[in-house]
Amino acid sequence: RQNFEIWPPPNPFANPPILRPLPALAWPTVELIVMFGSCGLMAWTDRAARELRQTATKIGMWVMFALTLGVIYVRFGDFAGTGVRFNDNAYASLVWTILGTHLTYLLAAGGELFIMALYLHSHPLDEHQAHDISLTGIYWYWVVATWVVVYGLIYFGARCL
Repeated sequence: RQNFEIWPPPNPFANPPILRPLPALAWPTVELIVMFGSCGLMAWTDRAARELRQTATKIGMWVMFALTLGVIYVRFGDFAGTGVRFNDNAYASLVWTILGTHLTYLLAAGGELFIMALYLHSHPLDEHQAHDISLTGIYWYWVVATWVVVYGLIYFGARCL
């Protein structure tokens, strides 16, 4: 940051050059809202699993999986919305790395939700599986919390520094 008068640094590789490439806010904000809303659904699914309600748990897991796929799909648009390519400068590399790391968390959550939901179609829900679903919920809350930090850092840090 100290090497540039304006932040984020200019993107001379764009055509035309962008003096201050601020990342777009619309889709990341939608992601934030969807992810916050999904915490309630994950809590409901966790509760259904602990009460060993198989049908409700399956529904919750599949809806969570669908929401995760939606967020992953939108995330790929976030990369284009940064206004920089990953190799434009150090700022661009950091932004893409942070978004990519969080995308990895989303992919892991999506994979886990898919496998667990699929498993529930051929096996009865027991206390062991209910515990696994509770742990998946804790991981999901962590993914959402890290997105809050990433969102503030990338999308508002660029505007405030």
